[in-house]
Amino acid sequence: MKYLYGDLTEFPAQEDTLQLLRDMVDMSVKVLGLDEQIENLREQMQSRREWLAAFMEEIDAFKQDLLGYIERSAANRQEQQKTLLAIAHSCSNQVNRAIKQGKAEVIAEAERVLADLQARLQAQQQACRQAFQQFFRPALLPLQANRLHCLLDDSAYRVSVEITDVAGICCTYAVDASAVEMFSQPRRFADILPGKHEIPVGLKKAWLKREPVAHSQRLDDTLLAEINDSDERVSMRFIRRQAASGDGLLVRMSKNDPQSVELFRIDDSGQPEPVDRQLLGPEHIDTLQLLWQQLQPSLLALYRCGGTLSTVSLDGRDVLDKQLVPELVKRLVHFLAPTIREIDARSPSPLELCLKLEHESGRREELYVSKKELAEKICRLSTSRRALFTPLGIDPNLGEPTGEDPLDDGPTLPDSG
Repeated sequence: MKYLYGDLTEFPAQEDTLQLLRDMVDMSVKVLGLDEQIENLREQMQSRREWLAAFMEEIDAFKQDLLGYIERSAANRQEQQKTLLAIAHSCSNQVNRAIKQGKAEVIAEAERVLADLQARLQAQQQACRQAFQQFFRPALLPLQANRLHCLLDDSAYRVSVEITDVAGICCTYAVDASAVEMFSQPRRFADILPGKHEIPVGLKKAWLKREPVAHSQRLDDTLLAEINDSDERVSMRFIRRQAASGDGLLVRMSKNDPQSVELFRIDDSGQPEPVDRQLLGPEHIDTLQLLWQQLQPSLLALYRCGGTLSTVSLDGRDVLDKQLVPELVKRLVHFLAPTIREIDARSPSPLELCLKLEHESGRREELYVSKKELAEKICRLSTSRRALFTPLGIDPNLGEPTGEDPLDDGPTLPDSG
């Protein structure tokens, strides 16, 4: 099978870009609408906090006026001043108690409203994450970088995978390590690479010898405690059973140069101390390379496991926390725009985007998406958010709001107002 433009010339991407476009527009319209709601909720929360702070100041000023009036009234009466001062003191105490109680009630109500707004905001953010999960996992753009972090936490491995695409969008997934046999339980060095192994980690003074000799450390019973994997490098940390932060080893390897191996001894403070490369013989390098070869297929399996999307970030900034949803959509649109415009230029109808799928038998299947269909979805958004889709070359005037709510995917928390 191969993909063709509408004019029957070969389509370079060789994938169903029109389906990717549909999915991108559906996801973008949904998260942009949710983002507007999240922004509105944040503004409501900020307004409530500002109102509360101002009202607390107003209550304090009111209290000072009352106390000042009581004090002045008692001071202006000379006769039976002692009795009046006692009454004034009692009144002041009652005012303070009433003010304290009133403040507590106002604060409690404000906190209830804020908690409700926060719950609604978190529900909308979760809806965004679900939309991200549905789009990014099956519709991955070409990749720019991969990273994996595996950490032994008590008696289980915790794994996270970062996938960064060519648009600079980084998705972080929490992966179930137990789905891969190698990481289903804590592993010793000997579980990964059977046999007895030791490696020099320094020099020590020998008995009755003038020259220091190599000090070696057994590897067999050390536990695999951590892995950091990227496209170019991998590091593996091993610790002894029941050991604290020290008494371990850290191995760093370059994937581009198998001979480029760095070994570090973990000191008592948990800091890595480099081991002199000259202490490592060819047999030690071979052992560490064999170790990596044994682990590599299991790490690849972890990458392929999928997982639950935990964060989406741009340049290290969380998209939801930093309110970067419009920027994320902008990057997706700018990535797809040149291809979509070329498809448009080669499509037979000015109202459709068209590709053809040619099967091995020679039969051709037409793939198309109506511009009106896309424009109707985009037109559900506010004017400023519609402008994000301009580079696609789809005329928004083709679409008219259908009245259907693109965000209606089930019950939500009621509005406290």
